[in-house]
Amino acid sequence: MLEFCNYDESHKTDESLEECVHARNPYAQHDISIDGKKVENVKDFSFTTKYFNITYPEGNPFDLPNGTSRALLDGTWLMIKPLPPDDHGIEEKISQIIPQNPSLNKFITVKYLLHVVDWD
Repeated sequence: MLEFCNYDESHKTDESLEECVHARNPYAQHDISIDGKKVENVKDFSFTTKYFNITYPEGNPFDLPNGTSRALLDGTWLMIKPLPPDDHGIEEKISQIIPQNPSLNKFITVKYLLHVVDWD
């Protein structure tokens, strides 16, 4: 799961950004499989980025004011070796059960169908 937070009306300090990006992800459970084979130790691929600046252009799809804002990301970032030419499936099942606020609970399944070709 990816959590993104930036300075806005409710987040005006670095501490607030850290609280924001860590509000749900510690509760995230990931099950990832590639071609039906489970990826082990998914939590090893989770981390929080360093602070960075993001610039929102005028008319952005988030309806946020245009300009630059300080931001932070927390998530799971899986890097895999190149897959051989063929059809492949990657499936990610995520559940987040937030004890202190069940209204934030999420259950998501994402399936990627990849067709890898050899361009040589």
